[in-house]
Amino acid sequence: MRYCANDSIPFDGPLLDIFCIVVQWQWVVVSVAGLVSIPLYFLVLRLLFKLRSTLNFVSPFYTLLFSQGILDVGAFLTYFFFCDLRHMLKGVYWYTRESYLPSFGYACEHIFLVGRILGVSLLALQRIASVTFPNSMMNYAFNGFPRALLIGSHWTLPILSCVPVLTQFHTYDDEEKMNLVVPLMDFSINALSVAVLSLVALVVVSFCFIRILIQITVDLATGSQSRRARRELSATFILAGMLAGFYLCTIFHVLQYFFVSTREKEKIDQIYAIRLFYPTMNAIFSLITPWLICLCNSEVGKMVMYSKNDLEAYKRKNLANTV
Repeated sequence: MRYCANDSIPFDGPLLDIFCIVVQWQWVVVSVAGLVSIPLYFLVLRLLFKLRSTLNFVSPFYTLLFSQGILDVGAFLTYFFFCDLRHMLKGVYWYTRESYLPSFGYACEHIFLVGRILGVSLLALQRIASVTFPNSMMNYAFNGFPRALLIGSHWTLPILSCVPVLTQFHTYDDEEKMNLVVPLMDFSINALSVAVLSLVALVVVSFCFIRILIQITVDLATGSQSRRARRELSATFILAGMLAGFYLCTIFHVLQYFFVSTREKEKIDQIYAIRLFYPTMNAIFSLITPWLICLCNSEVGKMVMYSKNDLEAYKRKNLANTV
């Protein structure tokens, strides 16, 4: 298996064979999941874009969900083009080793990661503002924000935060292994920034999620705004699935920084080992969302295969007054 060509893998003998089989099966499962989920994600994004001005989809929650979806798809395709294809088309990618392309792929990975972390945080803040504090300034700000500005902020902040990564230059080690060589200092700084951001965002999102659940439970138990509470449950379930993927993402990046911060030979070897499971973490974080949207929102699930004419008819019938 090409991922096990690295001499630093800290296993040998039968254990190495088992490890290679696990990684190979991971690659097959992630690839199949991508082939099934990415087309579905495109259909969901098409639906959210077409119906962005209708009553049921005018909420900033769906605006952020649309922006998050583009980042999810971008993250998966970036890994495919800059990692999977790199090992399949070694000669082609080896020819680009002196260009900025290897560094650009590495930077894009960070931009999409930071963008998705920010996206989950924004979705959680929008949910808690809408469900728990509907009359707060934060809720008015989310609802009053122009959608283009909301999406622009979601994309601009990650790009600005990753400017140091964009200025780094990396290349491949040799034509056979095609590993991306990143100086340990650069890798340490990048790993620290992502680990800290993930931990802070996880605390914020977890608090928001718990507070939202408490509010919905109270509303359902007391009968106060029970109809609205039931409607909010679908969005909350979507957020719950994204939070599960976010937990896995945070654990991965915290462990990665822990190993790299020691700078001991055996810990560096473990970095290579844990990086082999990055595709699974990335796929779960990226590909779970379209299924959650279709399962938790029955309306989306029914309309995802609608034709253009059907969507236009629905749009005319349910058009909202928007700016």
